[in-house]
Amino acid sequence: IRKSTRPVNLPIEPLALAKARHQREKLERIVKITVPEVVGGLFEDAAAIASTMIGEVVPSATVKGIVSAWLRRRHERARDIWLEEMRVGKPGSFQKIRQDEAIGIMVRYLSAAQRGTATPNLRLLARAMCGLAQTRPIYTTDFAKYERILADLSREEITLLGTLHRIWRQNSQSVQTVWPEVEKILVPTFFRSEGHMRAAAYAGLRSGLVMMLDNIDSGGYVFPSPLMDEVAALVSFEQLLQDEPVPVE
Repeated sequence: IRKSTRPVNLPIEPLALAKARHQREKLERIVKITVPEVVGGLFEDAAAIASTMIGEVVPSATVKGIVSAWLRRRHERARDIWLEEMRVGKPGSFQKIRQDEAIGIMVRYLSAAQRGTATPNLRLLARAMCGLAQTRPIYTTDFAKYERILADLSREEITLLGTLHRIWRQNSQSVQTVWPEVEKILVPTFFRSEGHMRAAAYAGLRSGLVMMLDNIDSGGYVFPSPLMDEVAALVSFEQLLQDEPVPVE
């Protein structure tokens, strides 16, 4: 029996989708950076001190293996978070980013993971950058800006800032009115007292996400800054905490 040589009419992928898919695959290859096997003395010392803290004596060779495994887990988790957030966005979001900028962003992102940046903060960074990429091309300077703002926020600060921004947008009232509303929500269910909540607010001042009125009638209250509006347009702090709950011991 003679086989037909007639070509099969397969569906043709639209050019725009093909370009978007190619760009996404290229970025995924960039993200999959191999973790070096050689670790520095800093990490070896950290592991050795940690073993002393828990009352275990660990040989030097074992310390290197422990640190290497820790770094690999951190990098793999950070990589997975980034890829998860990148796939949530619309196709073609990263189409216009230059490869050198993509590499620069990923080096800084994985370096943040290596420095011990908490998992919620890594997702916060990835979600913010992927959100920004849906509006325009992103650059290493963009990541540096958001890393400075978001990488070191504590869970307490993220909780307070997210709730404060939501109530502020809903009420659009004075700071003196919004603050008691936030207190009703977070004290004592999250913060032990209003003083603890205020301490988290003052700690958040360093990020630039909140500001304080500089008049005698302000009562020492803080309120969301325009920068917080900018960040909230990219990522929801409250949704982030639902996606990254506190680990159960």
